Amino acid sequence: MNSYKWEVGTVFASREEFKDTVMSYAVQTRRKLKYAKLDLVRVRAACQSGCPFWLYAAKMKEEATWQLRSMNLKHTCGQSHRVGIMHTSWLGRTFKKKVEHNPRVKIKELVNKAQRKWNLTVTTSMVARSRQAALDDIHGEYRKQYKRIGDYCYELLRSNPGSSVTLKVQRSPDFEHEQQHSSLNNYCIFQRLYVCLDACKKSFLQCRKFIGLDGCFLKTPQGVHHQLPRRRVHPAQANQL
Repeated sequence: MNSYKWEVGTVFASREEFKDTVMSYAVQTRRKLKYAKLDLVRVRAACQSGCPFWLYAAKMKEEATWQLRSMNLKHTCGQSHRVGIMHTSWLGRTFKKKVEHNPRVKIKELVNKAQRKWNLTVTTSMVARSRQAALDDIHGEYRKQYKRIGDYCYELLRSNPGSSVTLKVQRSPDFEHEQQHSSLNNYCIFQRLYVCLDACKKSFLQCRKFIGLDGCFLKTPQGVHHQLPRRRVHPAQANQL
């Protein structure tokens, strides 16, 4: 972002995208930027008092996009170790990959990461909120994926005719009501999924009648799950068992 070239006329998909770009620039250059004007049709970002730097963007007519209209990129101020416009959601998106890889990452480690990466000082309270925001985002994505597991099963059957797909869920007592209501205790919890592709079925016919079981544990935000694949042994491999 240090080498980012601001150009008048650049179009941004939304106001939030422009603000994120301004924030990334402020973090990477360690400038105390602030929003001198911020409403539904215009945004003006300026530097600290006495510095002539400013950026002005406005919403385009009859469109959802925003455009950079004018700017002054000259800085007369010094760099700072604190960026006031940095907020929790932006920092959470920045830390998302690290938190997804290690949900138990310590707050102190994230504080040190910000110090090493940007040479900035961030408070432990902001980092704690950012980590929680990242976790909420990650868990939300997992929940959305579970909601589409039925579509996944349908696509498996559509693209692999002759395959076997069995989805097991736990339904609430009120789930079968024809008219769902918010007062009812409605839920549907995933339990297990069995998949046997048609190509695997046909290959099993060429194997000896020996079934091998192998298992592994999958670690997810919802806990540890046990995966149990089943296979039959090809005659060429039977002598190795």
